[in-house]
Amino acid sequence: MKARLLVLALVAAGGCKAATQYIGTECVASGTADDLQAVLDVQRTVLLCPRALITLDKSVTIYGGTTMLTAGTPTDPTEMATIMLGANYPAGMGTGLRGAGRDIHISAVRFDGNRRTLGWRDNQIPLELGPGGSYTVDGCDFIDSAGWTHVHFLESCDSAAITNNVVESAPWPHDDTGHWTDGFSISCAHTLIQGNKINDVSSNGIVYFGGPGSTISDNIITESATSAFSGINVGDAIVPDNTGVVVSNNHVVAKPPRYFSEGINAGLHVLGKTTTVSQVSFTGNVIEGMSRYGIGVDGCLDCTVTGNDVTGWHPLPPLANCPAPSAYVAAVTAMHASGTLDPGFLDAKIDGCPGTAEALGDVYRMYAGDHPFPDYFAFEVQLFSQRFEQKQDALAQLQADWDAITARAKTICPAGAMTADVQSVWLRLTDAQYGVTPPLTPAQADAKVRTDLTAAPAGTPCSPPAP
Repeated sequence: MKARLLVLALVAAGGCKAATQYIGTECVASGTADDLQAVLDVQRTVLLCPRALITLDKSVTIYGGTTMLTAGTPTDPTEMATIMLGANYPAGMGTGLRGAGRDIHISAVRFDGNRRTLGWRDNQIPLELGPGGSYTVDGCDFIDSAGWTHVHFLESCDSAAITNNVVESAPWPHDDTGHWTDGFSISCAHTLIQGNKINDVSSNGIVYFGGPGSTISDNIITESATSAFSGINVGDAIVPDNTGVVVSNNHVVAKPPRYFSEGINAGLHVLGKTTTVSQVSFTGNVIEGMSRYGIGVDGCLDCTVTGNDVTGWHPLPPLANCPAPSAYVAAVTAMHASGTLDPGFLDAKIDGCPGTAEALGDVYRMYAGDHPFPDYFAFEVQLFSQRFEQKQDALAQLQADWDAITARAKTICPAGAMTADVQSVWLRLTDAQYGVTPPLTPAQADAKVRTDLTAAPAGTPCSPPAP
C-alpha cells in the first residue's frame, strides 16, 4: 500500500531550507512483506511513510543500488517507519531484510526483531548486507532481535558505514542458556562504525570479524538492565587481515549491578581462538564498571594500546586457573601481545578465560540446584566485587550469607530431608525474600514459604503432611 506524500521546500528570508525535497513522491504505508517487496522490486529510491508498520511474514530483499529511508529522515524512533518480524514469520526463515548486491543505503528506519513474541531463533536477525560493499546504515533504530545479532555485514565486503544508529534496550538475560545477541557483527574492510549507541545486548556490543582499514570510534555501549560478554571484540579474524583497524574514543560502561566479562578485547584468545591479528590500534577508549578484564590484549601482535582510561574499572569474581581480574592485561611474556603498549598491564595470558555468562552461577547452583541465576540476585555480583576490591574474602562471605538461608530452609523441612528438597526450599526462600520490591525480611519470607507449602499439593518437597 502506498500513500501520496507531498514535501514542499520551506521558503524563508535568506533562501530555502531543508536539504532533501520529495515532490509528489509516494511513500510505502503500513503493510506486509509483499507490499514492501513490490516496491523494492521496481524502485531504486524507496520512501517509507513516517510511523508506518510493515509486518513481515517472510524475508524481504533489498537490491544493489537502492536507497530506503523514512520520509523526512526523522531521528525520533516513534516517527520512523518500523519493519517488524511478525508473529507469523516462519521459524525456519532467516534474515528479515537481506541485501543483494552493492551500494545499498538505509536511513531512519526502525527494525524490530520481535523476540518477545517469536522467542529465541538463532539465525533470525533483522538486517544483513553482503557480500558486497558501499553500504550505509545511518540513523536507524534496532530492537529485540530474535537471533544472534541485530545487524550483520557479511564478508567479502568493502567500504561501508554504520553510523549514528541506536540499539534499544531489550534486556534479555545474560545467562547460561546460550541465547545471546550482539549489537553489530561486522565483517567489512574500510568501514566506519561510528557514533552508535548500543544498549543492553546480552552478548557483545560490536564484534569486528575482520578486514583492513576500518575505524570503530565514538560509540557508546551501555549495560544497565542486563550484562554481556564484551563491549568491543576485535580478533575473531574470519577475515584474517585486520591491518590498520582503529578502535578509538569508545565508551564501554556497565552500570552496577551489570557487567561485562571483558570491556574491550584486543585479540580473542580469551575465547579460545588461536588466530592472531596485527597492527590494530586501541586508543582513547573509556571502560567503566564491572568486568573481569577491562582491556584484554591476547592475540594482538604489533598492536597499539595507548591512552585508554580504565580508572572506573571494578573486578568481577575471579575464575579458577585464570589470571586475577585486572583492569588491563596483556600476554607479553607468552608472546601473544606486542607493539606499543601502555605500561601498567598484568602480564598474563587469558586464553580460554571468558568465564560463564552468570558470574556467580556455579556457586548459586550449589545452593539452589540446577536453575538459572536469577536477576534479583544481581546485587550479589556487585557486593562480591566491592568485597573483593577491598581485599576481603568475598567468596567466604557470600557462602556464609547463603549458608544462613540453607539453615532457614532446614528449619522448614522435616529432619533428614534430602538435599534436593532443602535446595527447593532454599530457592523458595530467596524468591520470596528478594524476588519482590521492596524485599521481604527473612522472617516475612519464612512465613510466606511456610504458608505456600501448607497450601501446596501433596508430594511437594518439604510440604507438611495432610492433617
